[in-house]
Amino acid sequence: MKNVSLKVSAFALLMFGCIAEVEKKDKSNLKSLVTDEILAENRKLLVDSLPGWGNKNLNMDIQQVEFHRDTLSFVTTGWFFYYPYGKHATIASFRKAYPQFTVIEEKASLNNDAMLLYRVKQKNSFVKLIYQPDTERMEIVSAKINDTEFTFKNGVKIGMQKEDFIKEFFSHPFSLKGYNHIKIISALDGINHNYHFEDNTLRSIELKTDYMFNQN
Repeated sequence: MKNVSLKVSAFALLMFGCIAEVEKKDKSNLKSLVTDEILAENRKLLVDSLPGWGNKNLNMDIQQVEFHRDTLSFVTTGWFFYYPYGKHATIASFRKAYPQFTVIEEKASLNNDAMLLYRVKQKNSFVKLIYQPDTERMEIVSAKINDTEFTFKNGVKIGMQKEDFIKEFFSHPFSLKGYNHIKIISALDGINHNYHFEDNTLRSIELKTDYMFNQN
C-alpha cells in the first residue's frame, strides 16, 4: 500500500510539473505575441509619422519609410547627407577644418580619364573625397567610420546612444528598440548613410555612393 501511495505521489508531481511547464510556455508565447503586436503598431505609427518629423534645420523631407527585419530605412532630401563634414571647395579647406586627420592622395581612372582622390584617415576610419567641377566642391566617394574623432557637423559620432542619434535627425523622440541598423538614402542623387548600432550604441557608419571607384 505504501508503494502505491508513493507511485501516486510521484505521478501527481510529474503531472503538476508538466502542467506548470505548459503554462510557462503559454505565458511565454503570449508575451512574444504581445511584443510582436506592439512592434507592429510602432512600425505603423512610424511609417505614418516620420515624414513629418524630419529635422527642418537639415531640410529633411522624409519619404518611403520602410522596416525590414532589424533595419529602418527611408529616403530624404537635404544637403547635409552630401556634406556631413561641411561644404569645402578644396582639399586645403577640408584639411584646415580637420587638421587632426592624415590626407593621402590616390590615383584613379574613370572612362580612361585620370582622377585624383583623397583618403582622409585616422585610426580605423577613413573618408574618401574627390573634387567635383560641376558642384565646385569636395564630394564624398565613400567612408567607413569606427572612431569618435570623425564627428559629423551635426554632432553624430561613434559611441553615441540611439536616443541621442534620433534627436539629431528628428523633431520628435521615438523608440527604435529592436532595430540595430538605420539606412538613410538621398532622394536627389547617389549617397546612402548606413548607421549600425549594438547595445543601443552607435558602433560604425558607412557612406556609399554611385561613384565608380574603389570604395574601400
